[in-house]
Amino acid sequence: MAVRAVPRWSVARRLWWESVELPRVLRQDRGDALLNLTNSGPLRSPVPSILYQRNALWFDPSCARAFRGRARVAAAARRQLVYLQMRGSAVTIVPSAAMAGFLMGRRGTPGAPAIRVIPHAVDTERFTRPRRTWPPADRPIRMVSVGHAAPHKDQALLVQLVARLRDQGLDAHLSLTIERDDSPSYVDEIQRERRRLAVEDRVELLGRVAGVERLYRDADVMLFPSLSESFGFPIVEAMASGLPVVSSAIPASEELLGGDGWLFPPGDVDAAASAVHRLMGTSSHDMTEITARAAHAARAYGWSANAVRIAATVESALGLRPPDPDVPDRPTA
Repeated sequence: MAVRAVPRWSVARRLWWESVELPRVLRQDRGDALLNLTNSGPLRSPVPSILYQRNALWFDPSCARAFRGRARVAAAARRQLVYLQMRGSAVTIVPSAAMAGFLMGRRGTPGAPAIRVIPHAVDTERFTRPRRTWPPADRPIRMVSVGHAAPHKDQALLVQLVARLRDQGLDAHLSLTIERDDSPSYVDEIQRERRRLAVEDRVELLGRVAGVERLYRDADVMLFPSLSESFGFPIVEAMASGLPVVSSAIPASEELLGGDGWLFPPGDVDAAASAVHRLMGTSSHDMTEITARAAHAARAYGWSANAVRIAATVESALGLRPPDPDVPDRPTA
């Protein structure tokens, strides 16, 4: 097996390399199959090509409606490019049934595409379930939200949430793992919102954090307010840590939580506050059962299971074995 890293080229340069240079390399090296892990792949390949597609923003209807002007045109162009790449691939891997639904629910999807749902791998062994007292007593509620700064992550809503909870008499503190370099204008917006709502002492911006295990271990609840995702690494990490999750009710989050989370409509701060209050009203017995179920479910997302399913998909593309019946061609969202 040969591994080749791809530089961060422009879309045009990347497309040229994948469609012209990469097939030439494959013919020279006499490769048997091509596994593309970068949301992109050749339009035509001399060997069976397995395309990885995990960018929900181009395909999620709720996001597509929010695009304006050039952003809308760019998203439509990227969708059509992906569909062309899917037509040239033996199979497309997606990390969730939600992402499969986004791909197949739009006009222009290739006829009867072979799509395999293979969840991302999460190193769940890194995370442990500490003994927690529920509900927390005589101190502020410690909330954490893990993820890079991006408007579709909707961390700005969490600043409003902290202020709303304060006004409702619930003392809650929030830690955000966001770094200004990731999205300067958006982080500046969050900083302005902190000042406007007078919650600077309640909302902490940690920047990039190495070793998020400690954050999960010390928190009481994990918040995941994203407007769209194809997966949700922090949700699985929090589940493995025995940490209750309050999340926006987007398809990927509902899929991962399987009923063991507290959901609210995306972008609705009042509903998010209600979800936190419902969480705080959960009994100690019920919380123990919920977090235990979630921690058990998280173990299914380890590296071994991911590697086995990807290997099976490659072998199937080469005709060495039939498709895995547990990874359907046309999953439903």
